[in-house]
Amino acid sequence: MRVLKVLRELNATNNLQVVQSNVFETAEKTSEIDVKKLIFTLPSAENAVVLSSLLGALRRESHIAEYASLRTNIFYEYFESRKYLLESYLHAVARIFEKDAVRANEFLGAFLAKYLELISQE
Repeated sequence: MRVLKVLRELNATNNLQVVQSNVFETAEKTSEIDVKKLIFTLPSAENAVVLSSLLGALRRESHIAEYASLRTNIFYEYFESRKYLLESYLHAVARIFEKDAVRANEFLGAFLAKYLELISQE
């Protein structure tokens, strides 16, 4: 429950930060959207230690079906919450590229690069 509480607080912080900044709606260039600063909020030092410890315990005990299921459910909920920010960011990138009349092959390459950058940070 502690893991879910911390992850939910981080997701809520990120979502609120993005909504308040209004950057996805107003950005004219992709460079105006600081992904690391805006989308990814790191846990406090105390919460990071707790998360690391608890997730490590779940990983070590993942050979037990109940723990494996719990770990899967935790990550599923986390990524379901994260999809809002990821989709908002990618929608903003698509809007900027469309406005700049980027050719289809350039668009796909740049869009996939942005997507992979996000996934690697997750």
